[in-house]
Amino acid sequence: MHCESLFIEIPTLSGKPLIIGIIYCHLSHALQPFQDEFVKLVTYLQNNNYDYFISGDYIINLYKYHENSNVSNYVDCLASCGCVSLINKPTRFSKNSKLSLLDHIYTNICDEKIIINTGITIFDISDHLPIFVNFNLHHPTHQISKPKFRCLKHFDPTIFVSDLSLKLNNLNPEVDDVNTLSDEFVNIFNDTLDTHAPYRYAYKEEQRSFKKPWVTKGILTSIAKKNALYRKQLTTTNPNIIRQYKTYRNKQNLQTKLL
Repeated sequence: MHCESLFIEIPTLSGKPLIIGIIYCHLSHALQPFQDEFVKLVTYLQNNNYDYFISGDYIINLYKYHENSNVSNYVDCLASCGCVSLINKPTRFSKNSKLSLLDHIYTNICDEKIIINTGITIFDISDHLPIFVNFNLHHPTHQISKPKFRCLKHFDPTIFVSDLSLKLNNLNPEVDDVNTLSDEFVNIFNDTLDTHAPYRYAYKEEQRSFKKPWVTKGILTSIAKKNALYRKQLTTTNPNIIRQYKTYRNKQNLQTKLL
C-alpha cells in the first residue's frame, strides 16, 4: 500500500483469527491510490472471515464527510464492506483552531461484548491526540500476580536480631559443605524475617510504584498540571496560555530527564 504499515495475526478461542494493524499514510503519497488499496484490504479480510482492528494516521479528515465527495465515497465504500470507524471526535487541533479527524480505528466487529470501550486520550506526545480501543479476546482468566513487599509496621530491629541470634545458635559451623551451611543460614534468616516482617500484597494505589518506581508523587502532580495546561491551550489562540503551557512542559520534561 501507499503507506507504512504493520500487521499481526492473533489466534482466538473462537477459531476466527484476529488481525491487528497500524498504518501511517505519508502526506507526500497520493490519497486516492491509498484509499483504493485500503478498501481492497478490508474487503479481503471480510471475505476471508477475519476479524480486525486497524488503527493509524490516515490523513483523511472524516470531519469533511459532508463537504468532500472523496471522503464520503471512501467512508461509504468501507461501510459496504462491513467496516466502521470507532473514532468520531477530533484528534488534531491546528493553530487556527480548525478541527480534524485524521486518526482512525476501523473494525468489522460490532459485538458490544467484545468491544469494551474506545476513545481519545488527552496527551501531548505529538500534535495528534492518541486513540485507543479496549477489547476482550475471550481468553481464559488467569490469576494476575500482585506485587508484594514486607510489612514493617510492627517490625522491631532489636527483637528481630535477638530472635535471629537465638535460632542461629542451632547452626552447626562444622559442616564440611559450605553451600549447605549457607543454605541453612539463608533459610533461618528468611523464616525469622517472615515472622517479624511478613509479606503483604500491595494496595491498588501502591502497585503503580512497582511498575515505575522512579515516578514520584511530585512528578505525577507535575504531569497532571502539564496535562491541564495542554487541554486548556487546545481550545484557545491566546498566545499567553500557549506560552505558559510550553514553558511548563519544557521544565517538566527537563526534570524527568534528570532522574
